[in-house]
Amino acid sequence: MDVLFEGHKWVNTMHIFFGPLLAVIAYLAYALHFENKFSEYRSLIQGLLIAQIVIGIGVTLYHSYLLAQKNNFV
Repeated sequence: MDVLFEGHKWVNTMHIFFGPLLAVIAYLAYALHFENKFSEYRSLIQGLLIAQIVIGIGVTLYHSYLLAQKNNFV
């Protein structure tokens, strides 16, 4: 597991896992909105988009905190 999580490698590992997930969520939203595909999964896609927004806000706050910590603001 050190290959994936040692030091700051966990950041790259998370990007490998979450990058494709975010791409799939974006594709589903695009297909639903512009091509009227996957309409039976509308509530699932909506939930995934809300989760994507929450994760994006959480990541922004976390990285802002780390930056403030590294610059001795906190």
